Amino acid sequence: MTSRKKMNRRQYLPRIMRQSSMALLAGVLLAAGFACGDRAESSLSAYIDGPRPASRTRIFDNAQLVPHKDQLASQLETLYRTADIDMVVVTFPRLDDQEINDVAARLMSNWKIGQNTNGAKGILFLLSVDEERVRFEIGYDLEWIYPDVFVGYVERDQMAPFFAAGLVQDGIAATLEMVISRANEKIEEQAYDPGMKKDPVSKAYYSGGAGASHDVRVKTVRIPDKTEYPDDIVSLFVPQPSPEEAFLLDMEKNKRHIRGYDFDLYTDETREISRDWLFTEAQMDNQVKDTGGKTFKVFTKKNLAIVVFGPEHRECAPFYLIKNDQGWQLDIATMHRTIHFNMRNQAHISNSRYIPLFEENGYTFDANGFLHYSGQVP
Repeated sequence: MTSRKKMNRRQYLPRIMRQSSMALLAGVLLAAGFACGDRAESSLSAYIDGPRPASRTRIFDNAQLVPHKDQLASQLETLYRTADIDMVVVTFPRLDDQEINDVAARLMSNWKIGQNTNGAKGILFLLSVDEERVRFEIGYDLEWIYPDVFVGYVERDQMAPFFAAGLVQDGIAATLEMVISRANEKIEEQAYDPGMKKDPVSKAYYSGGAGASHDVRVKTVRIPDKTEYPDDIVSLFVPQPSPEEAFLLDMEKNKRHIRGYDFDLYTDETREISRDWLFTEAQMDNQVKDTGGKTFKVFTKKNLAIVVFGPEHRECAPFYLIKNDQGWQLDIATMHRTIHFNMRNQAHISNSRYIPLFEENGYTFDANGFLHYSGQVP
């Protein structure tokens, strides 16, 4: 096997995010903000109505909600370079009685978000803490990719649950994951060509008002453990006679929107490390959409198994399973540690005990650890 260099995990969007500290969030909110009184409103308006600040970043975190900006900034830059989409994140501690939809429209226009794309392909993600509101503003030439119904779904079912748990940065990252996934999907379908030239933007506004706004709340939520589910649910999600049956049962759990991995269908390590993970209905829906109805193949060796999809389904991560005395369980913990994706939907797979199963069945890895399909594929 070619030697594989260990990649920095921060280059990849996590599929499941870990919970951050509520105390840290409270502290930064108290420290954040513009000056008080009339001067604050004047400063805010000047900021909104002025030009886009001269900065290489696409994250303007006035509310100091994003402690680790580099990770998100890198993803936003990759989205721009790969999909020709200029997405900007702006947070405010307060809007001083200004309406968030109006603020979003002014920012899109005054900051010329999308100016340097092949058309009006800008996206604004705007969050105000005191008003507990978030707004997505979508550029003219992206409205068909990100219609209002999609944006509303992302805000309601993907982003809001993270914010409700105090996981603001993770919520933004999870939202960005869906934006990227949607762009990749259209590129793969050849419905969207990032390099296609559009007429220069000459309109007063870079957005026609497409997008959606949503209430957000910051509070604590808890994922139930298996003792809080009915007996028929607990008894259903148990080790299975075959890897295929275990994998399909995991998909069934996602379809039913049953959150968490605290079931015997999953390894002890998975159950332990996932106790502080957040699960949204949007994430589960996305998993079902990514894998549902697609051809897969199962390779086994002794007590280990992998579920792999064909090269035309690069967005589908391999699944790992292990057999104990009761049957086959899903090893989500190892998947979480060792499988990551880049913007081109290439799976980067780090060393684990499952690597020989790939190598023995016609799969190869390049020097950077990206999986390539050859030989025996579905």
